[in-house]
Amino acid sequence: EGELTVAMANAQNTVVRAYELRVTLPEGARDIDVKLPFAGQALLQPTKYYFDSVGRTVIVIKHENIAPAMSSRHILVSYSYAPLTLWMKPAVVAAALFMVFMLASTASRMQYGLTSSAKKPSNTASKAAKKQAAAGKAD
Repeated sequence: EGELTVAMANAQNTVVRAYELRVTLPEGARDIDVKLPFAGQALLQPTKYYFDSVGRTVIVIKHENIAPAMSSRHILVSYSYAPLTLWMKPAVVAAALFMVFMLASTASRMQYGLTSSAKKPSNTASKAAKKQAAAGKAD
């Protein structure tokens, strides 16, 4: 269970015509609830970054014509987060590194070149004939 309180940031004594705030939640966040202090839009967009396995949720909050008095209000975002998802990113990184090392190991054992690696068959009959000829000369 997680809660996030976000203050609306704008310059003091300034009216903002179009306000947009993006909040990126951690990977694996679910049961997302957004409480706005005003009548605005809160859109949930699924997004994937590098080494994400499930993806993240980005909350996009849009509002028009914000008065300076509204800048002191807070936006409350609550979500649930399983403890097992903490290990998701290290597992993905470890799997990616394992694959890189396995590919490097396989590539280092391969032979590159134009020569044939198959051995030529030995001619055992000619070797036996040479031994007999050598033995006959010795007699």
